[in-house]
Amino acid sequence: MIASFVRQRRPLLHLLLLALPLLAACLPEERGMARQIVAEWPEKRMVFIADERVGSVNAFLIGGGAPVRVALSAPFSRAAVLDLQLDAGRGLLWVLGRDSIDVHAADGLALRKRVPLDARNVAALRLEDDGVALFDADGALLGRVDASRQVAVWRARPAAPAG
Repeated sequence: MIASFVRQRRPLLHLLLLALPLLAACLPEERGMARQIVAEWPEKRMVFIADERVGSVNAFLIGGGAPVRVALSAPFSRAAVLDLQLDAGRGLLWVLGRDSIDVHAADGLALRKRVPLDARNVAALRLEDDGVALFDADGALLGRVDASRQVAVWRARPAAPAG
């Protein structure tokens, strides 16, 4: 049932996702195209969209016509969104900014917790059973954030060679 719903609404979602970059292409050249970060929640008929240059996340209700924006996260001190991951089982949206990971209630985007990154170069998140894993741009695991305590645990960095 859910799969058929998503299949039926996918053209509308694709149209929305196509329109955003096309509108961004109309911006002056020095601003360039920004990457759109998207997470879907088919069970709730929601999609979350963030622009990497803007610190806020939009939540849209899809189905039954045009998408309707139901929530907008406040950007707080977040100047950009680098990645986002939806933990549907816990109802959490994990949002990676440049200096923190913000954990939002997915149904209304209320901020639940901010986890500082302490100048780590986290570039991506991956959802795991017990929280999220944090990776650098090369794909190396940097650490994890536990979903229940929402505290970062960092991997030890290899020692620099003496010399």
